[in-house]
Amino acid sequence: MTDLTNKTVDQIWIDIERLMNENPIPFKDLNVIYQFDLTGEDGGTFQLVFSNETVKVLRN
Repeated sequence: MTDLTNKTVDQIWIDIERLMNENPIPFKDLNVIYQFDLTGEDGGTFQLVFSNETVKVLRN
């Protein structure tokens, strides 16, 4: 498990993208976008994009 204590929100999303792409089998057939609207100091709009057996994190 990764220690999230000293990471920014952006660093956490980078870790999520990397870890999910290391094991794409569970979502290989997904073609969907999940959007997260986070508030606070590191807030923003983030999209988790599942497409073509890969995951990308976009920040708007």
